[in-house]
Amino acid sequence: TGYPAGAVNRTNFPGYEQTNQSGIIAQGSGNWATTASIVLGESSYVNVALDAEIDVVTNLLTVNVEAYYTGSSPQANNKLNVAITQDEIWGPQTGASSFYPENIDPATGLYKHSHMLRYLMTGQWGDPITNTSAGTLFSRTYTYTLPAIIGDVPMDFSKLNIVAFVTETNEKIISAGDGKPVLTNLPNNLEAQMISLTAPDYTCDGVVEPSFNVRNYGAQDITSMRIGYSVNGGSQYIYNWTGGPILPGYNLDITMPLVGFPVAASNELDVTIEKVNG
Repeated sequence: TGYPAGAVNRTNFPGYEQTNQSGIIAQGSGNWATTASIVLGESSYVNVALDAEIDVVTNLLTVNVEAYYTGSSPQANNKLNVAITQDEIWGPQTGASSFYPENIDPATGLYKHSHMLRYLMTGQWGDPITNTSAGTLFSRTYTYTLPAIIGDVPMDFSKLNIVAFVTETNEKIISAGDGKPVLTNLPNNLEAQMISLTAPDYTCDGVVEPSFNVRNYGAQDITSMRIGYSVNGGSQYIYNWTGGPILPGYNLDITMPLVGFPVAASNELDVTIEKVNG
């Protein structure tokens, strides 16, 4: 009867149903924090863990999942679900300017959506677990060839998350695990690329604090970079960055020290990644 509405843990919470419709699982957003805290206080009889990798040449995603029962389920059969979600998908969002203005791109007015469901590797209701007694270890491997694009949204491998969760039937989630896939088969050992460069408009003061987003396109973790930068062809400044690590296929935002320069009517900032890992 209204939005946003959502279910917490696929579970009915008496007294918290939207518009007091007894027995339904939909709740208004004002109740989510309360009912989620109830779930977090409950014990779980199964531990769920996963690891995942994506071959960037074949687009093949491989997910290994384990569920270990530290106690026995009240249900003879449980179900394992594996979902793929994606972060930083830009699109419309009613009310975003009032409630989450920090997630809006001022240039386009679009909202940054995260944890958006892209695919269920186990179908709508999951794979059956037929032995749910204490001491049981359930393990399974799933594969899926990722599409390059869904609708008009590119499948950015560095923004994907894998979530595995166990339900008692089709409802009541008992436990879950999640993780980001490791990217494999990258063509070069060391390769860094600047994705975007930002220069806040401090030109009236003759100083600027540059920042940029860098992606690791190599097979080796990036832990250091030598970065050169200058404004309007003036003095070359060097920033020796250390940190991370930036994992293969992933991004990081880096802010450089303030730099002063003579102000002109139009000002140009040049930034170069000169060395990676020495």
